Amino acid sequence: MSEVDDIAELRRFYCDPPDGVRANMIFSLDGAASLHGRAGPLSGPLDQQLFLALRGYADVVLVGAGTCALRGRTDAAR
Repeated sequence: MSEVDDIAELRRFYCDPPDGVRANMIFSLDGAASLHGRAGPLSGPLDQQLFLALRGYADVVLVGAGTCALRGRTDAAR
């Protein structure tokens, strides 16, 4: 497996919609989905750029109730 250094390479791979649903998650080697209550520290700049690109391709973004409550969001759409 090779390392990807450029978001443009990843965008080319993900820009065509799949036949079905696309999901994106992040977790550590031990299976944790957060570090000190935040997912951000588990990723690097390229991961975060890909996350934003995938959101841009999405028709719908599903956010869990726990995340909304933690961040104080009550709006259904942004």
